[in-house]
Amino acid sequence: MQYYLQKNRLNGLEKKYTAKSVNSRSYTFDDIVRDLLDYQTGLSSSVIYGVWEGIKHTIEKRLKEGNSINTELFNVRAGIKGNFESQDDEFSPGRHKIKLNMQPGTVLRRIQNEIKPKKLSPGVITIINSVTDIKSGSVDEILAPGNSIRITGKSVKIAGNDPSCGLYFVSSKTSEQPVKVEISDITVNKPSEIITIVPKLGKGIWKVRVVSQFSKGNKFLKEPKTQTYEKNLTVA
Repeated sequence: MQYYLQKNRLNGLEKKYTAKSVNSRSYTFDDIVRDLLDYQTGLSSSVIYGVWEGIKHTIEKRLKEGNSINTELFNVRAGIKGNFESQDDEFSPGRHKIKLNMQPGTVLRRIQNEIKPKKLSPGVITIINSVTDIKSGSVDEILAPGNSIRITGKSVKIAGNDPSCGLYFVSSKTSEQPVKVEISDITVNKPSEIITIVPKLGKGIWKVRVVSQFSKGNKFLKEPKTQTYEKNLTVA
């Protein structure tokens, strides 16, 4: 896991630094299926998807019944949030809310102790500060296919010879693959700014992702760095 340090903005802690992890690639269940096929489990993709649908249905059913789920990967149980006025008080949707509490299981707890952190030097950190729709002036809100947007930040320039390098739009729908922008549609490509035309995207929530080997030195980074902007952008 790659990380860099930034100033702590909390009162009284301004002289301290906090670690911020750099977003890496997000894998969907489709990616997991492809890995399973490569692993030669002997199962077809249709069987794997069928089992997965059955698992989801069973977990959903048991949770709706008020039961808990305990597995090696995760533990989840339902609870009630909100206060009750007396022993005779009953659940009221206006004052109370059902909340699912999830915790990592034994496997994930073990894995978190095996993740090796790697500190990045300031010269290779990519930070996206804003995404602006140039036509409307809207900041961090909308994406309009065919319009131009301005992405500002630090070390956002697209550079490198790795085929994964590029500017992407990532859908909140895990079934949709990230959309890579044609290099010819990127009209400005600077360390502090990218201007590009928004490609054809379906309605919904999207995020901007930069994958680049750009470095402030004279050489490309050995491995591409990935930064996904945390703000949700909407295609209406």
